[in-house]
Amino acid sequence: MSALPRNLVGPALVRGLDKEREVLARRESWPYEYLFAPPNSIPVHGSEQGIQAVPVPLGGASVVICAYQVPEGFRFIMDSILESFNGAFVPGDSLFTVTVNPNGGPQANPVQGLIQTPVPLGAWEYGVLWPLERPYEFASLDILSMSGFNVNLSQGPPNYYVGGFFGWLIPSIGR
Repeated sequence: MSALPRNLVGPALVRGLDKEREVLARRESWPYEYLFAPPNSIPVHGSEQGIQAVPVPLGGASVVICAYQVPEGFRFIMDSILESFNGAFVPGDSLFTVTVNPNGGPQANPVQGLIQTPVPLGAWEYGVLWPLERPYEFASLDILSMSGFNVNLSQGPPNYYVGGFFGWLIPSIGR
């Protein structure tokens, strides 16, 4: 049986209003720029060249599917991704990895949660992106690289990897 709504009076009303004020105060401090694009943002759809596609390499080899460099003076908030393959796919046929600053030596870092993913994320055939539970933030001039490692797929056309990074750019000044 569900609880019925009741009218609050006296001290209960004051406590209820205090709780409501606390919720509203916390809402103001929540980082909405991570959940919704702010008015001054610039959308990013895939990369500088849009969504990228590359032929699947030989078995046991990897290839860069998509790369994106965050422009100077901006931060990139990535709220969804597309790591896909156009054909029959069994989990584990390929491993997808996103790396920040891949050629930066000690600065190279795989992105947590996007390391050796054994399944495609999103579906380019239907225009479906993979939403991230909480958007990732990348600094000015960071380079993002998405790679695919072929475990058990046929090489070359008609088999392609398809990928892209999606989100928005916000100015890095004023933070």
